[in-house]
Amino acid sequence: MYFFTADEHYGHANILNHCKRPYRSVEEMDAALIQLHNSVVGENDTVVHAGDFCFGKKRDIAEGYLKQLNGNHIVLKGSHDYWLKDGHEIWEKKIEDEYVVVCHYAMRVWPRSHFNSWQLYGHSHCRLEPLGKQWDVGVDNNEFTPVSFQKLKTIMAGMADNSNLLMPEIESVTDEVIEVIEEAILNEAERVSRDYRFEYCHLCGNLRTDSRKLYELARMNRNYDILMNAWQSFGLSSNGSLHNLLISDSIRDILNFTGAETPRGKALCKFLVKCLQNGTPPEPREMEKAMNST
Repeated sequence: MYFFTADEHYGHANILNHCKRPYRSVEEMDAALIQLHNSVVGENDTVVHAGDFCFGKKRDIAEGYLKQLNGNHIVLKGSHDYWLKDGHEIWEKKIEDEYVVVCHYAMRVWPRSHFNSWQLYGHSHCRLEPLGKQWDVGVDNNEFTPVSFQKLKTIMAGMADNSNLLMPEIESVTDEVIEVIEEAILNEAERVSRDYRFEYCHLCGNLRTDSRKLYELARMNRNYDILMNAWQSFGLSSNGSLHNLLISDSIRDILNFTGAETPRGKALCKFLVKCLQNGTPPEPREMEKAMNST
């Protein structure tokens, strides 16, 4: 099994105050980290350390810690690993169906991020929110314990897609399917419009001072505009010269409506792609739910 961790800072006394770690001395911290590591990692497991493993310049001290830890170790270079003169900074591997990229530092894009690969990082000591399929595997963010690949699968299932994820290719789709989804988009826009009127007329509170109400109305208005732009784009296609079968280039044109580049527009496009692939219209409220997930 694969485990991932970072930012242990073995032998680094200042980290106790810097990260407010619950130990009275560096010796107590080191002993606790070793015990927690060995409580989850077996002798035959592989552990990827994403930098800042040990503070200091002497390799034999770092290796002394490694000898006390279960598993086969891959140690990447962080900002304090002065002892690791020839260390690598990035590790990549496909594990089961997931492509995993590990680096001490969080990235905006990384190898295969456009295919929803994972990026595991440290350095930030749980002070940096992940973007998309990222996770801070540092000990401060994970109860001072290495994180297993299996646990990361559960974590990543709840994370948003990477912002640069490519939409899957659709070779072709009938114009009948386009017309059905066009009608579903219009119905969803009409539901949003009704909700907007209800919220505006019936919610309690002063519109000038109720920030929650203002936010809700603005969100509905943005969703309505994006849905109407998508509806018009689908309508132009179904009413044009294309008949029976739309090829992939035409589908990309349909999904290139005004607002498609925004986070809500991207979420709607990804949702509509799934509808086109399945050839079935979505259930009521599903489109708005997908847009509001961003």
